Amino acid sequence: MKKFLLALVLFAASAATAFAAQNPWVGRWKPDAAKSNFVEVEDTLIISSPAAGVLRWEYPAIKFKMQGNPDGSNMILSYPNMPTDLTESVTMLTPTKLMYLVKVDG
Repeated sequence: MKKFLLALVLFAASAATAFAAQNPWVGRWKPDAAKSNFVEVEDTLIISSPAAGVLRWEYPAIKFKMQGNPDGSNMILSYPNMPTDLTESVTMLTPTKLMYLVKVDG
């Protein structure tokens, strides 16, 4: 679980400009083992912005979804066998930089 969460953090950082008018980050992302020494999820990550101010991360093969406003509040998570005390948040620090937190039991 920790490896998956770390992989998600690395991919989430690439979505930093998700609210730009022409967003080059929103789309389908494949892990690149040649450029990373940590590739836990060998599936395409889909980053989207389904509404103004909202980001969504999805790994379809493992049925992971996370969605919310990157303002530091907890995101809505959906993941099979997810611990009940798991929370995640994203804060947009600048248009090109995110801070991502994974919390277990606070």
